[in-house]
Amino acid sequence: MGVFGDCRSIPGIDFSGAGTDLITLTNTGGAKSTDFKDALHLISYNNSAVYPTSGIRNVEVQFSTASGSMSNVATAFIPVIELPLINVDLGPDQIRCEGETVVFDAGNPGSMFDWLAGQSTQTISVTEAGEYSVTVSNGFACPNQDTVGLEMLPVIHIALTGDTETCDNEPANLTINTDAIFPLTIDISVDPGSPLQFTDVTGNYDFTVLPGMAGDLTTFTIINVVSSQPACIEITAPEHIIDVYATAATDVSVSLCEGDSIWLGYYWEMEAGEYENIFNTIEGCDSVVTTNISIHPAVMIQLQADTCDPAAIGVFITTIDNPVGCDTVVTTTVSLIPTDTTLITQSTCVWSQSGTHTDTLTNQAGCDSLIINDVIYIPPADTTTLTEMTCDSSLLGTVYDTL
Repeated sequence: MGVFGDCRSIPGIDFSGAGTDLITLTNTGGAKSTDFKDALHLISYNNSAVYPTSGIRNVEVQFSTASGSMSNVATAFIPVIELPLINVDLGPDQIRCEGETVVFDAGNPGSMFDWLAGQSTQTISVTEAGEYSVTVSNGFACPNQDTVGLEMLPVIHIALTGDTETCDNEPANLTINTDAIFPLTIDISVDPGSPLQFTDVTGNYDFTVLPGMAGDLTTFTIINVVSSQPACIEITAPEHIIDVYATAATDVSVSLCEGDSIWLGYYWEMEAGEYENIFNTIEGCDSVVTTNISIHPAVMIQLQADTCDPAAIGVFITTIDNPVGCDTVVTTTVSLIPTDTTLITQSTCVWSQSGTHTDTLTNQAGCDSLIINDVIYIPPADTTTLTEMTCDSSLLGTVYDTL
């Protein structure tokens, strides 16, 4: 409470002590007693306590003269009647998340509002932590005030990311993305599978999982987050699904003919044995192909033949299919049978029978057998040689007559 007034409008009187429980009026020269009475009438009492109480207030007035003598004390008794307080309720203290806007409402529309933060409206919107106080007055009930506390918690963002595809029996990498600066405990459900729990998680946390069977979708879901300190938890991506693709394994048996080869994806192979090659499926998983190669030996047949025809001799190769589908190579060597020639020498005394006579027969191999008979003319011992002359050229020559 305090005493207020403005006595400066009274000439010759100085005024001091406004707002305190002691007011001093000083004659600065020329003021009369009536001037002091007028100054006293300008002083008012204001009960400024937050919660005014009823009762009698005593106001004492005393003056001193210029000579220094003091007057007696005049006392005024002012009764103070207690009026009802304005109902002001800002509600309980609140805990909100950083970034949220909180509205405090002092109620009592039409009243005067004096917020500690300087606002003068019925409601205020705030975003910062602290205490917010308001005094409400309306001119007919006693003013009242209320204070409310506001705590702003940090917002922690959490998301589950990582591989969306993997192969059967191969691990997948997942990451808990968070901006937390203090440890978290995070529970994750796995369908199908057993739940996971991670403690002391701060920042980005990487971990490895082994999803379900091939052909299944494995779903990982953040179901609970416990912070080691008060905080607001915002899960931006609680669910992550991994598609599991199958790996392939194939056994192949191949029979090759000797000398043939087969392409095994990266190279040609012609030797018997077991060969394993790893390829990729369309999803990028391993496709293991095991090839067992067996070799059918080549069949080689050598034939010998004879011929009387020189044009038919030589080596002839014929290829035919055997029962397993491989080549059977038949090599035929044809040799020439030499000519069967018999030479016979005879003599004759008959001139017409002399000369070389050739006969062609067929031998046991079916070839020609040539017989050459050379008949030699032997003149008889009684030989008469006659020499004649003729004009007929057709009669020229040697003529033998046997008598």
